[in-house]
Amino acid sequence: MYTLHLSNVLFPLKAGEESAVLMIAMAGTHQIWAYFLAEAAWVKNSHMAAGTCVRFSGSGAEENRNNSYREKAGFAQPSGLTLSQKHQCLFVADSESSTIRRVQLKDGAVKNVVGGELDAMNLFAFGDVDGTGLEVKLQHPLGVTMATDGDDLYVADSYNHKIKLVDPVKRTCTTIMGSGHPGNTKGVNLPEYQLNEPGGLCYDSLNNRLYMADTNNCDIKVLDLEKKKVYSLPILFSEPPCEPVQPAVGIATTEVTTVILMVTTAEGVHLNREAPNSWSLYSKDDQMNQNLESSNVKLKGELTTDMKQILAELPTSIEGELCLKLDLFTCEDSGLCKMGKQVLKQKICQREVTFELLVS
Repeated sequence: MYTLHLSNVLFPLKAGEESAVLMIAMAGTHQIWAYFLAEAAWVKNSHMAAGTCVRFSGSGAEENRNNSYREKAGFAQPSGLTLSQKHQCLFVADSESSTIRRVQLKDGAVKNVVGGELDAMNLFAFGDVDGTGLEVKLQHPLGVTMATDGDDLYVADSYNHKIKLVDPVKRTCTTIMGSGHPGNTKGVNLPEYQLNEPGGLCYDSLNNRLYMADTNNCDIKVLDLEKKKVYSLPILFSEPPCEPVQPAVGIATTEVTTVILMVTTAEGVHLNREAPNSWSLYSKDDQMNQNLESSNVKLKGELTTDMKQILAELPTSIEGELCLKLDLFTCEDSGLCKMGKQVLKQKICQREVTFELLVS
């Protein structure tokens, strides 16, 4: 099982009874799963024992497919989850399709709230547009949280460097914070405030505050929704943090961005060691492609059977979204083998870029 993002929620499974269920955003398999913390009744009057983990919604295909049948719906790297008791649903920040979706608790049916477009296979309908329904454009939303249990749904629109407010009933989306340019400007009005890829969100109902993980600024910011003021959450260490290790005098150091591939294999499946499993790096941005090709770095090669593989070390001057194309030959323990292709995408934002591959 491969998980990137988890969200713990409590919701009623049948009238008059509440049972604890951990809902899991399975970003790698593009599904929503459920882990039962206690024995409970479930969909279609089925019963689940404590400790059971099952798929709740999503076919596993990477797509933006809304469907009343939960096993036919398709997600694309779902990340943030939040629960609405009022609407009896989960709201999902579906990152790669740049949408906010809703999953009904009673049957797992999936509907669009805002973002994306009608073509389920188009995962590039992104942008930065406020509006209603499909006219809304987001770019890789990561965090989502429901204020109290009303109709205020806050979204961390990470690649647009903004916080947006969604009304899930009217299906409207408006920007409440962020200029759209990455930075760390403070002491300005909310529309002029600069964030840098905000990720996680949490709503404090007691004080009407919104906590946000401002990822690339390495900061937890707090938005007072009543006063419209922002401040950084002070973090105090019980002991002084370790001093950074300084390089020895006279030894030259070169900063690079390390590209890593982490491989996870499903039970009974493995890479065919005798076949030419290969990888290649590229970008859909022409300028970035030119930078990659002129960097004198090896951009393709063969995969090994190692679970962790260092593919390349890129100059830190190369920025943007990096694509990893994989040509794979997999075999089941029963002897059945097949060939497949995968394209993984990650934005270069730190000294290390890690791609995660599930072989199934």
